[in-house]
Amino acid sequence: MNSKVELYLGSQIFTGWVTVSVRRSLEHLAGSFELGLMLPGEPVPAIISPGQSVTLKINGQTVISGWLDQVNQSISATRYQITISGRDKTGDLVDCSAVHQGSQWRNRTLAQIAADLCAPFGISVRWQVNDVTAEKPFASFTLENSETVADALTRAARHRGVLVTSNAVGELVFTQAGSKQTDTLVLGENLLEAIHNDDHRMRYSEYRIRGHGRGGGKSGDSAKPASLSAPVGVVNDEGVTRYRPKIVLADHHIDTSGATQRGLREMRRAVARSSRFTAVVRTWFRSDGTLWDLNLLTRVTASRFGIDQRDLLICQVEFSLDAQKGETTRLILAPRDGFIVPAEPDSKGRGGNDAGGVDAFIHQQMKKQGITFNDK
Repeated sequence: MNSKVELYLGSQIFTGWVTVSVRRSLEHLAGSFELGLMLPGEPVPAIISPGQSVTLKINGQTVISGWLDQVNQSISATRYQITISGRDKTGDLVDCSAVHQGSQWRNRTLAQIAADLCAPFGISVRWQVNDVTAEKPFASFTLENSETVADALTRAARHRGVLVTSNAVGELVFTQAGSKQTDTLVLGENLLEAIHNDDHRMRYSEYRIRGHGRGGGKSGDSAKPASLSAPVGVVNDEGVTRYRPKIVLADHHIDTSGATQRGLREMRRAVARSSRFTAVVRTWFRSDGTLWDLNLLTRVTASRFGIDQRDLLICQVEFSLDAQKGETTRLILAPRDGFIVPAEPDSKGRGGNDAGGVDAFIHQQMKKQGITFNDK
């Protein structure tokens, strides 16, 4: 191994790993790591135990700052190997329930709501968005029963058209699809291995988003039936030529414009997930000496796949070390458009603007219509 991988655990620094895997993703809130170490005839040091605070560095550059989750020991007649794994600080946001006094905020921004939820975990919030809509306060935001912090913030981020992820030092990060260009990848040169997967199983010809009736009509008022009807937004995917409809029930009160924006988001996300390019490159570093990172555009040339100088967004980075390939970086790339998330307007029901949860009425309507709620 050419690079220096150091795990800072308490007052000690551990090196000499035989296997290394470090993964970060725009689509997963917490970065993770797994390290393998051979200890012939030696017990596991007492400090290597789950729950310890850790910092993982590669050549002095921090890649994970968080907690040790697991210690796995494997013993045979010829070897004794331990594998340790963990995540950055935001892993607690994925696991733990969202708790806030009153479970509701009024006239607070997304960054302020996130700061309130993250403070008990000792996690800082970094706002990397320059957009007036994204910075608009919620008139009201309500937690759903038993939802995790990650689920609550992902839901809130959807209403502000931003992405939520984390960085190497364990901060919660709100951002948007990046436009900064990085190294060019050419198959047969610096691109060692390539996999191009086109999967249309999750794409649909139309995305039909159904809201719920406002229920604000007066008894005997037959002149305005439209005021009682459920708003519907329909977005078509021209890349799907056969009939494949998808119905999604909105999780809050929305108008037709909001339903259309939700449909556009669902379509873009499906397109991004349907076309993935996996690139394996030698070493963990870009040409400028810095580690490969998320949310950068890289230009790809792989003529055998029909890809010629196409700019794709890095949505996942994995650093690996093993005996066969040595140090490699696996990049998952996707069209940038799939990560441009349109903001969904706040709900406009009788109770005021409320980006809160799915109430009993919605569940009843879902059951009657045979619709499965899908917000993943």
